[in-house]
Amino acid sequence: MRPAYVRVFDYPNGYVGNFHRHRIAQLVYPVRGVASVTTDHGEWIASPSQGTVIPPWIAHRVSADGNALLHCLFVDPHAYPQAMRALTMVSVTPLLHELIKEAGRYFVDYEEDSTAERIIRLIIELLDTQRTSSNAWLPVISNDRIRQAVTDSPTGYLRTAGVAAGAAYSVRQFSRIFKNDTGMSFKDWRAIYQVQTGMRLLARNASVTDVATALGFSSSSAFIHLFRRHTGMTPSLIRQASAQFTSTFE
Repeated sequence: MRPAYVRVFDYPNGYVGNFHRHRIAQLVYPVRGVASVTTDHGEWIASPSQGTVIPPWIAHRVSADGNALLHCLFVDPHAYPQAMRALTMVSVTPLLHELIKEAGRYFVDYEEDSTAERIIRLIIELLDTQRTSSNAWLPVISNDRIRQAVTDSPTGYLRTAGVAAGAAYSVRQFSRIFKNDTGMSFKDWRAIYQVQTGMRLLARNASVTDVATALGFSSSSAFIHLFRRHTGMTPSLIRQASAQFTSTFE
């Protein structure tokens, strides 16, 4: 087996994988749909413009929405010791997108110094320069009462006072405990939660208007502004990348 290769996975909408880990690093990149990467630290959403890097031995689970087609790069850390060492998001440029798609044609069946190997090496080199400023990462809520209160609250009605009451805290207690628990304010956490939920709904072919309404926004423009601020792209990009998938929005 080659020390680095791209493997293609075709997942149905709503696919949920099992937690696992491996000695090789992995880039999760959907050319269609979106993919969720869940670890003990939190949850990342990979999309057609951003991938998620998983270093070796990090326990993780991959889930998918929108009839996702994933091209995953696997890299042996012994062959490339400096590559893909941090759990992070990376921007995928049009060039990198095409290179990853091309590499997916070969899987592990390529010779040394072949065109395929040179493509793989170029992908690894480019990835090292493509760190993104996207903060669409959601830290885990470890406080059981708060986590249950969030789960029990409808997505469109996640308000500080309501969640605090559901967790049996005063608003002041709740805000302090939440910040200590997650490292961010509830307002910031909720914004990223809305972005991640929106990405999944958009991948299922929901309209931007329907998603904005489901998430409790007063207008589509307010949702679009939040989405762009946290991801650097427009909601329509997710829908376009999942255009081959049709479903009834639920």
